[in-house]
Amino acid sequence: MAPEIWKSREALSQFLRETVVFISEYEESGKKKYRYRNVWNPVVLGLTSDYIRESFIRLGVNEALIETMDFDVSFKGPGETLSLQRVCNIIVEIKGCRYPEEIIIVGAHYDSRVTMEKQRGDTPIQGDKTVPCHWNTPGANDNGSGIAALLAFGAAFAGKKPDRTLRLIAWVNEEFPFYSNRFAGEGKAYYADGMGSYRHAQRCADGNGTGRRENIIGVVALDTLGCYSQSRGLYPGGSPANKLLLGLLGFPLKKDYVAFLSDAPSKRLVHQFQACYDRDPEVRSFARSVPRMLNWMLRKKGGWSDDWAYWDSGYPGFTVTDTAYVRSANYHTENDTAAHMNFPEFSKVVWRLRAVIEAFTENKL
Repeated sequence: MAPEIWKSREALSQFLRETVVFISEYEESGKKKYRYRNVWNPVVLGLTSDYIRESFIRLGVNEALIETMDFDVSFKGPGETLSLQRVCNIIVEIKGCRYPEEIIIVGAHYDSRVTMEKQRGDTPIQGDKTVPCHWNTPGANDNGSGIAALLAFGAAFAGKKPDRTLRLIAWVNEEFPFYSNRFAGEGKAYYADGMGSYRHAQRCADGNGTGRRENIIGVVALDTLGCYSQSRGLYPGGSPANKLLLGLLGFPLKKDYVAFLSDAPSKRLVHQFQACYDRDPEVRSFARSVPRMLNWMLRKKGGWSDDWAYWDSGYPGFTVTDTAYVRSANYHTENDTAAHMNFPEFSKVVWRLRAVIEAFTENKL
């Protein structure tokens, strides 16, 4: 199966579509098996991690190269009691031949968004309004798209021997209630240390318990990659904070680009990556690193995605994204389905990203 994915743009597009549809719509015994993957649905979250691991193997990755990184998290929503749960990251490590100590991470989170009743004024899909309610989102673009791309890269690099070490990671818990740079405390519902990326970044900084810090030379977070159009403007429901930040950074209004977004210290990395991407682009790129004077604002927001977790441990990183959070009305809603994604354009981005990641692993950016 693995070689067939990459034989043409059309084959890649079909694989991406099938993967996103499967992870967001597949039914078994009348239930969506992977659609509502979050800590309030622990069985579904666990099944999703199993699916990702099995998919890597099916796509040609040697099982011996796959690690399941288990850890425990504590979490709660407004008005809820504290819960404890075991979750995991799925990690594929392809050891470098010439510079194995130089490590490149490409990852995507596999959980989907839950929105609390307290955050929205609408009627929930399920639940009793007299108790805390959750809106479960299908998570097709956010972030079935990132996982589909990650699995495609697994197929592309399976059996390869890069110069640098490549880690492909499916992170758990990027979404609510974990996505924030604030920590648990009295009256707070956000738990950044429950993010899979945060736990992994800490482990890298500690050298996996040895105290010898790993040399992570760059982290690429894949998050919402499937929406492209010729229309213009920001959607009306966009966060004012997001609109302000993106306005200050001069984001394009036309919705036909892929963006590479970073903090100030990662500027050199993100522009090297973009320069390589732009040697043969089919979908135009936009790169932006927050100016140092505004970097505090980005850090307070929690970064663009899982990149924040690695910044916090002193590693450079950036997010590759379609910026759906400001240009798609379906972002973080029940309408985040495959029907609202543009798979031909999505496949063009993934096709080009493969070449850039390969150049990165060969020190040719």
